[in-house]
Amino acid sequence: MKKLFSKLMLPILALGMLVGCDDVPSPYYILMPEEENYEFTGEGNHKEPYTVNDALFLINNGTYSSRKVYVKGIVVQIDPVDDSFSRYHNLTYYIASEDDIEEDGSVKQRLEVYRGLGLAGKDFGSPDDLKVGDEVIVWGQLTLYNNTPEITQGSWLCALNGQDAGPFESEEEPNGEGTYDSPYNVARAQEMISTGNFSDKPVFVHGIVSRVDEPKEDEFARYHNLTYYISDDGTSTGQLEVYRGMGLSGNGFENPDDLKPGDEVTIYGTLTLFNSTPEITQGSFLVQLNDQKVADPSAASEAKGSGTLEDPYNPAAANEVAEKLSAGGKSENVYVKGIVSSIKENYDSGFGNGTFYISEDGGTVSQFYVFQANYLGNTKWTQNSGDVLKVGDEVVIYGKLMKYTSNYGTTLETAKGEAYLYSLNGKTVEPVPEPEPSGSGTLNHPYNSVAANNFASKLSSTEKSDDVYVKGKVVSIKENYQKNSQFGNATFYISDDGTPAGQFYCFRVLYLGNEKYVDGDVLKVGDDVVICGKLVNYQGNTPETSQNEAYLYSLNGKTSVNNGPSAGTGEGTYASPYDVTAALSLYADSKTPKAGYVKGYVVGYCNSRSLTANTAVFGGITPNDNMPNNILIADSQDETDYTKCVAVQLPTDEFKRALAPFVDATVNLSAYKRQVTLYGTIDKAFQVCGVTNLSYAEINYDTQVQTVGTKPEVKKRKNRR
Repeated sequence: MKKLFSKLMLPILALGMLVGCDDVPSPYYILMPEEENYEFTGEGNHKEPYTVNDALFLINNGTYSSRKVYVKGIVVQIDPVDDSFSRYHNLTYYIASEDDIEEDGSVKQRLEVYRGLGLAGKDFGSPDDLKVGDEVIVWGQLTLYNNTPEITQGSWLCALNGQDAGPFESEEEPNGEGTYDSPYNVARAQEMISTGNFSDKPVFVHGIVSRVDEPKEDEFARYHNLTYYISDDGTSTGQLEVYRGMGLSGNGFENPDDLKPGDEVTIYGTLTLFNSTPEITQGSFLVQLNDQKVADPSAASEAKGSGTLEDPYNPAAANEVAEKLSAGGKSENVYVKGIVSSIKENYDSGFGNGTFYISEDGGTVSQFYVFQANYLGNTKWTQNSGDVLKVGDEVVIYGKLMKYTSNYGTTLETAKGEAYLYSLNGKTVEPVPEPEPSGSGTLNHPYNSVAANNFASKLSSTEKSDDVYVKGKVVSIKENYQKNSQFGNATFYISDDGTPAGQFYCFRVLYLGNEKYVDGDVLKVGDDVVICGKLVNYQGNTPETSQNEAYLYSLNGKTSVNNGPSAGTGEGTYASPYDVTAALSLYADSKTPKAGYVKGYVVGYCNSRSLTANTAVFGGITPNDNMPNNILIADSQDETDYTKCVAVQLPTDEFKRALAPFVDATVNLSAYKRQVTLYGTIDKAFQVCGVTNLSYAEINYDTQVQTVGTKPEVKKRKNRR
């Protein structure tokens, strides 16, 4: 049946000629008949699609909705593709009704199809898969975007030059009430979404699995959920996406093939429209899988308890308390008791916390969501902590409840990181008092784990600290250093005593010497480490080291792959000069200039304004070379690691000639690989630790000592009578 719109006054916009992609007048769309009744020539369904004129009329009058419709037309222009085609494989093109294309190629009116996909939603293999002149039927959503009528992103081709891939919508009659006893069929769920009549409350939807996406191995191993599609007849017609849904009662799927096309399912979840895609959003679970069926999870239990240890809330009461909070609000610390009904992430999943549901009897009625709760004793779970959860375990949770609100809806749950497993099947562990914060973040006084957490937690989500030092024992290891790894870093936790109490997260930390790991000792639980680098507060709620901007300064006392424990020696006096290690430590610790004597071997020089692995020259010069204005000294004559060197600025030609690392045999006296004692200021030079303001030097030859400059006077104290 044709539809009539009577006596609507519609403006006539200018006509335009279609002469090419780069020469298109604008605007030349929404040309409508003059003062006359408009008669539709299509119904917008698969059998009788709208014409382009029908679609433009609907858009111009604002009488379209989020429901997808079928529109037929002829391709009159295709936008040039850019780099995004290789990633998304879609095209932006324009279609017009046949009657609106003149013999000279001009077009009266057209409709944009924005970033549409090919037949049945498949990618275009090449931009040439669609050509001007092709006859198409497009299945998509009509809209008016910035005054441009279009079929919005997410459309599919139903037909291309007679090749028909549709229909895509179910021809079943919508039915069902969305309840446990009367679930929506898929047609009804699609209708609810297309008309915007969905809410953040979960409903029941019945269907047959038409497709199951293959999950990524690492994601399935962690989350045990699946993205799949259901329809009323098990085909792709009218199918509805179920995004990352769980199994029966909210339990994870044990294997990806636990759900197969053809399975009959009833899902409890929330309907939504995500980026033009109708779906049952993440968080849904099955209440029916073929012949298996569980109790109605929407049924309510009686709320009981007062939230004390002696009289804990039951899960129904916990939901009731959380529901009364403001959006994002948190309760005081309370006790909640229940039986584990399903597990999303167990304590051994890698983060040391657990996410699961509890109910009064272990079923799905009045479940309460426990989100990322710590383990017994309010600690992070480790391999030595004890049992992980099983469905059916009796637990008591202690902590804050909250009303978590996001774009996806509202969830009543425990506050992340602010609740813990008080008891597991009657077993309790007394919470370990968190260590006191200590340290100032310097090398001599590094932060302990608690102080590092406190310091980083005050940073904004986009802020990084300066380099600081953090000391502790390895509690647990998520990713150890590995040979032949492209990353060369490790991720682990540290604390004062090697227990989870007050632990700090070291995320993707480079190896000794601030280098990627190649060889050497890897981490073990209990190792003593010092970390140097930048800290962040990831996403505003996770204090940690900044990825690849922190490194293992020392491992059980070793500060490099090949050396043993060393803190340097010397007091900076002539009788007890600093060695290079001590000078480096002093500079790293205080960053404050300090005058004194430094002793080391001349091993080379720097050929740039910044000392790096590429600018350090470990070797000498000849008399014909340009005289360097600096030298590098180290504790070893054979040192070739620039991070173990001090750069010394040479202020005058006198110092340059005396300390230059000559290697030519014609030079009688050369400081190259000789031990020198220098007086100056330990300060930043060449962007690293250096000696500036050099005023005195001694070069120790085998049979003599050469001096340069003036030795600082030592004031003698007068005798007191």
